[in-house]
Amino acid sequence: MKRSTPPPAEQHLTLAQLAERLQVTERTIYEWNVTGFGPPYIRAGRMCRYRLSDIETWEQANLIDRGRWR
Repeated sequence: MKRSTPPPAEQHLTLAQLAERLQVTERTIYEWNVTGFGPPYIRAGRMCRYRLSDIETWEQANLIDRGRWR
């Protein structure tokens, strides 16, 4: 019988890591959380965590393809 290996764990970013990835301030991320603009996040007590897959989906949804406007 073959043993199945569990899927790799989803990577989660902190607010500071997300801000660094997007090159914005942490305050900007806080504001996005309040307005609902930013990527979805997981709330654990006072901490927010962002799944990498959700961030990548959000980035793709907000991609502006300038080539389409020419």
